[in-house]
Amino acid sequence: MSDPSRRNILFLSTSAAASALLPGCDRLVLPGEEFLTEIPPISTWETFYRYSYSGRPEIDLDTWSCVIEDRGSEVASFDVAYLDTLTPVAFEHTLQCIGSGPRLQNIDNAVFGGLPLSEVLADLGVTIDSSIVEFAFEGVDGYHDSFPIEDLDKPVWLVWEMNGEPIRAGHGFPCRLLVPGRYGIKNVKWPSAFRLVDEPYIGYWQEQNWEKDGTYKANAFIKSPPNLATVMRNEPLVLLGTAYAGEDPIERVEITFDDGDSWEDCVIDYGPGPNIWTLWRFDWTPTRNGRQRIRTRVTTEAGVVSNPDPSGTNRLNGYDGGMEIEVAVQ
Repeated sequence: MSDPSRRNILFLSTSAAASALLPGCDRLVLPGEEFLTEIPPISTWETFYRYSYSGRPEIDLDTWSCVIEDRGSEVASFDVAYLDTLTPVAFEHTLQCIGSGPRLQNIDNAVFGGLPLSEVLADLGVTIDSSIVEFAFEGVDGYHDSFPIEDLDKPVWLVWEMNGEPIRAGHGFPCRLLVPGRYGIKNVKWPSAFRLVDEPYIGYWQEQNWEKDGTYKANAFIKSPPNLATVMRNEPLVLLGTAYAGEDPIERVEITFDDGDSWEDCVIDYGPGPNIWTLWRFDWTPTRNGRQRIRTRVTTEAGVVSNPDPSGTNRLNGYDGGMEIEVAVQ
């Protein structure tokens, strides 16, 4: 493969120009964005995306605790001293923001350390009555949401380590929840209260008309080359990307260069199974000058196919498309 530094990236000065070149895709190239030679399976804490609705709160470990309420009555609580008595289990897990899309590819994978939340609750003497329908939560920052009580059996994880170290402040220190199968809106950071509720709960983003369910949709991103890049004719180029559908593992990633008239299989470099992203590649040598559209699609083990619209269908429900880019071949 040729030296990526020899390639020039084409930047557009306005979003209108970008739309003219690439209908259906809203990803804009940012200054300094480069070609990749690989996507590391494990994201570092520095590169793992961070999002919070109101900024990162200051946590005072001397006073922080998380209370547990059952229909409005406090039944237990825990603090950092309690977490220090627990032995974490390490496991790989991918998180994706419900607001992610071709423009903002907020998806990453790490090795977390913690315990199933159901085990922690049992250890604290918390029992769950059959009338409980949802598990609601609130963060120190005031963020709040919920998930069905049945999710505890997946299990839902309470984690306090990330890549073998104490979880960093931007990722939820001193602990956070990881909820398999559901976008980041259901994975609270900096928890201050867990609440067992016996009626449907309306969370912060549902108040803003985002989807309540928050289950992952099958989707694919192209990480490299950047959208609107210039590539060299007759020079080998590797296309790299991610694919994900939460609990439903990705079985196939395909790519088209002719707007879907024909599809070719990509090579899956990494795809361990449920709740872990799939990393794919496609080796391509452009043979003609001009602009070239490239689009992806994914199929899951359950047979779910990403939406043919590369923009997805409804941004408030999570991205469900196969991303499309355009490059200039010269």
